[in-house]
Amino acid sequence: MTGPSLSALADELSALAESDVRLVLWVGEEASRAGVGPQVEALASALGAVVVAAPGGRDLLRDGDGVAGVTGVMGHPSAHRAVADADLCLVLGCRMTMTDRAGLDEPLRRVRLVHLGSEQPRMPGDVDHVRCTDLAAAISQLTGEIRRPRGHDRPREAVAVTHLPVPPGGSGLGMRTAIGEIGRALPPDTPVFADAGNAGAAAIHHLPFGHGRFVVALGMGGMGYAIAAGVGNAIREAVDSTLAEGQPRRTVVIAGDGAFFMHGMEIHTAVEHDAPVTLVLLNNNAHAMCITRERLFFPDTPSVNRFRPSDLAGGLAAMFDGLVVARASDPAFVRTAAADLLSQSGPNCLVIDADPDEIPPLAPLIPKGQS
Repeated sequence: MTGPSLSALADELSALAESDVRLVLWVGEEASRAGVGPQVEALASALGAVVVAAPGGRDLLRDGDGVAGVTGVMGHPSAHRAVADADLCLVLGCRMTMTDRAGLDEPLRRVRLVHLGSEQPRMPGDVDHVRCTDLAAAISQLTGEIRRPRGHDRPREAVAVTHLPVPPGGSGLGMRTAIGEIGRALPPDTPVFADAGNAGAAAIHHLPFGHGRFVVALGMGGMGYAIAAGVGNAIREAVDSTLAEGQPRRTVVIAGDGAFFMHGMEIHTAVEHDAPVTLVLLNNNAHAMCITRERLFFPDTPSVNRFRPSDLAGGLAAMFDGLVVARASDPAFVRTAAADLLSQSGPNCLVIDADPDEIPPLAPLIPKGQS
């Protein structure tokens, strides 16, 4: 459905901002690629709006008032509540795919949706689409045309980002703890590439906001994508910094052992090109998300997703001469090892012993009544 012009939309938003309604901005992958974080922040402030993000737009979020988290099955309940309770949801560069909107189809039928982006949204139903090829300019124009009479300034709502209530696992380090420690060690503006499975779900859900560019492998056939993509990004960063006569930003890849067994030898390219990348491997010796599915749906069937133990740290150190590899199994060492590796040059790896029985922050896998 073709939507209103930007000026007409600005008039509508101005009127709504003066009344006691809930406005939500929903940002996605196109918005992330366009780097419209400052423009989104200015528009949210002008409207007193809450901001949520699809997984591909996660890097536009910053901790603070008016941020409700990430949508989708690996997202935050607070983000879903914000969208469901909205009177109008302005969707910015988010195509509202099944991955973006999972768990929200029913409430989205009751919310007025206006979509800004270069392509039509993939959300069935009534969505007003405003086509724009320059998202930053479109958002800035909207912000400039918002009219707020004196005395009608409305502060952004203070929103607590709530996490899915994941039950405790068995043995090994929990991914929430591991991801939290890695997040605390990340320098500002660090690009992070998260892979599929438990590692990707944990990164989407638990990594602190505001660390820098965030890319996640979603959809079918995603396992191992982040390793190659992260190595490629690190090589690009190195080339760009050489041309600019500066220091390259270090790229961080967060992946599981299953992803490593798929495409982990891409680390050879990083070694050959001395790429500034840290590969974090969460090794639970399993396809652990599949273990959770087995336990839920096939409780009487022997597991086919548990692996014999593998020493990824020892193997990588032996295979690649000079590659710095650390192995951690407790939070304190994760923190110190991550800080040390992130301060080095060239490629390195951190292998973390993780819990194969931990239920990932994926809403359909959490016991009924807890999510």
